[in-house]
Amino acid sequence: MKLYLSVIILLLLSGRSNAQNLLVNGNAESGDPATNGWTVISIATTGAGCYNASGWRIIQNLNGFPAAENGSYFFYPGCAPSGSVGTATYELDQDVNVTLNAEVIDNGWDYFTFTGYMQVYNQSPADQSEIIVEYRNATKTTVLGTAYSSGFQSNINAWKLYTFTTQAPVGTRYVRVRLLAKSVNGTSVDGYFDNLTLTTSIPLPVVLSSFEVQSGPEAVQISWATSAQFSISHFTVQRSRDGLSWQDLQEVTPAESTANSGQHYAATDAHPLEGRSYYRLRITDLDGKTTFSEIKQTSHSPGFSEVELFPNPARNYVTIRSEGLSSMQVRLLNSLGQSLSIPASQQGNTLTLNTGALPRGLYLIELNNGRATMIKKLSIQ
Repeated sequence: MKLYLSVIILLLLSGRSNAQNLLVNGNAESGDPATNGWTVISIATTGAGCYNASGWRIIQNLNGFPAAENGSYFFYPGCAPSGSVGTATYELDQDVNVTLNAEVIDNGWDYFTFTGYMQVYNQSPADQSEIIVEYRNATKTTVLGTAYSSGFQSNINAWKLYTFTTQAPVGTRYVRVRLLAKSVNGTSVDGYFDNLTLTTSIPLPVVLSSFEVQSGPEAVQISWATSAQFSISHFTVQRSRDGLSWQDLQEVTPAESTANSGQHYAATDAHPLEGRSYYRLRITDLDGKTTFSEIKQTSHSPGFSEVELFPNPARNYVTIRSEGLSSMQVRLLNSLGQSLSIPASQQGNTLTLNTGALPRGLYLIELNNGRATMIKKLSIQ
């Protein structure tokens, strides 16, 4: 038995360099990173004067900028606003969902390899760039194990490769890749990144680039997209009242795809459960093996579209957004159920409440559309 386990582990390690890049738009070639795979945590000034009208990327060889390490574009955050030189750091993140490998990760069998290139402009003192890779839990709130960091570097006039391979800690459900550029000198924030890859020793059957659940007035819409898929037999949309017992709703046959091209899918729950419910995808491969996506929660009330309440917890203000909100009655209630009057402003289907004068505590937002009432909890800090 010990020999058998050793052989299994060696096989896993030997497959560490898999060609399946889990990062979407890892070389900035597929359009603005902010709308193609990445989340902008902070961005410098953009526009023609900063050479990056498309945001967080720039075309190669433009006005003294270097050639890309791969392709025609590379990551670049823009120009430092006046007064921020020497103090500001700008960041671009991507969370890679690896939930489908939960079982092998939690058994200690899955390794991830990151590779990426950095460079800065030739000046003294030079700006700085840094890459951080973090393993995070299902809610993305906790960093598991030790994060990889290149540290802030100043690689002048040359692309330098940074790479690491490590075992995913138990509980890993997301791998977060962070790109940071620090303004030190001059107008441009000249921290550049290019040709970024994240691979896994045990290939995911499908790479989900998104999975969304949206409650409408009469139905719940489920949509998902893949950036790559391999040997998939079918998807099954599942629903649950409690997140424990699951019901099959719809089976979806995958479209043809390759390792470098993805697809978009949609399904409808025409008879959703009233109140809170949960949705997930069961993915079945050609060998009959099944894996599951992350779980999404929604709340459905007859006649209501999805109601967004943000930020929550709130401090000085909270925004309510929903289709048809302009024709609803909205009330703010304290913990005793008493209606409160506070300053508010409304524009179409968006209502902003000024909560700055409210004491800390739990409040309720009551929405009534004439057919049904929805209650949303609001925390004031």
